[in-house]
Amino acid sequence: MQVVCAILCPNSSAYSSSLATQGGHERLSPSLLPVGGCTVLDHWLAALQDCSWLMPLQQKLYIVCDAGQQTSFQSWVANSVQARDCGFLGGTQILPAQLGSSAAAQQVAALSAIAATSSLPDMLLLIDGASLCEPGFHMHRFIQHALVRNKDTVAYSTAPESEYLYQQFQLQLLGTIANPQVTGIEQAQTGMSSSGSPSWKSHAAPVFAIRGSSIPKLQQTGLSHLCAALQTLTASADVYSLPVQCSFDLSTLDGYLYAAAFFDFYQQHWKLLHKDEDKAHSMTSQAGSGPGETFPIHAVLLEYNQDYSATMMAEAYARYTQGRSGSLGMPERFTDASLWRWRRKYEHPVYMTSNNEYGAKPPSQQMLPLSWHGAKGEFTRDYIKAEIRTGNFSTGLPTSRVHDALTELY
Repeated sequence: MQVVCAILCPNSSAYSSSLATQGGHERLSPSLLPVGGCTVLDHWLAALQDCSWLMPLQQKLYIVCDAGQQTSFQSWVANSVQARDCGFLGGTQILPAQLGSSAAAQQVAALSAIAATSSLPDMLLLIDGASLCEPGFHMHRFIQHALVRNKDTVAYSTAPESEYLYQQFQLQLLGTIANPQVTGIEQAQTGMSSSGSPSWKSHAAPVFAIRGSSIPKLQQTGLSHLCAALQTLTASADVYSLPVQCSFDLSTLDGYLYAAAFFDFYQQHWKLLHKDEDKAHSMTSQAGSGPGETFPIHAVLLEYNQDYSATMMAEAYARYTQGRSGSLGMPERFTDASLWRWRRKYEHPVYMTSNNEYGAKPPSQQMLPLSWHGAKGEFTRDYIKAEIRTGNFSTGLPTSRVHDALTELY
């Protein structure tokens, strides 16, 4: 069975004008911004890695980006360790489309760009690149369930309603929690429960598996959002769903800052504070759980929202606005390659080395680091608070600075 995957990567026009730029003038897509130490696309490639149905990835994966940004994505491919490990080379697999600032609003239209590349696949895996699922998320189980049932499948998450999570459409589900049937899809309505806390509802996540036979039907609906188009299929065909723990919406600046701060919190703080608790849960997880399953992300979200989100988001925004390019935690000299004063040093051809050839290339935006941990000088500033005075007893013979004959007078 032929399976093809497409990641839709919109532009960043919904972000502040101080967003990270390419060479100081071209906006980066949210899919190319760093979250948790690597780019959003690197996270999705890690989720797709080792899925046998998508091998080789160079032939089965398409990146659909906003028109005019192919160069930025090809540069990412050339410098991404994750892309190299997965064997993804880009090239003709990077397709242009009119996505705008939201991939969700043009999901059905993007199907035309994918269908034009070749014959329709048996199953099309569609991912919103301006979003992320929980840390450690992998696509293997989702693809397997979609292929076994051979039904249109949409991922869903049940989490507290939040403006920062991917919760645009609400699902009406029937059946078991593990693999329920979708009986209805409607636009999400935010609200509070009777107790005053955010209500928990099932919302569509940014991962879809669409049968090749359903693609023409979705295009004929004339709708732009895939969830809205799938609603027309729920009456005539079976649409199923599979749970993920949570998904983050990166289409807005606040959503991106929330996700970036949460991934930092999860990687740097929560695992250290709850190492024993997380290990105990992993050992007692139920049969059938995914490999390496750890403590439910809902517990992490709850603690993060109650005690850490306000402070860490404020810190993330301060770092975001620190440099002209807006990269989190980066000094200005590392945020824009055009700021570097670079001049090529010519060597004698006889003594040229491979290092000379590398240094002859001007720095590009993709060569700059994604994180920076510089010395702040805190020890030097705090250790010496005042001038140090010595009270040691001197046993040396004092000498005169005027004349040696006067030394004996001391």
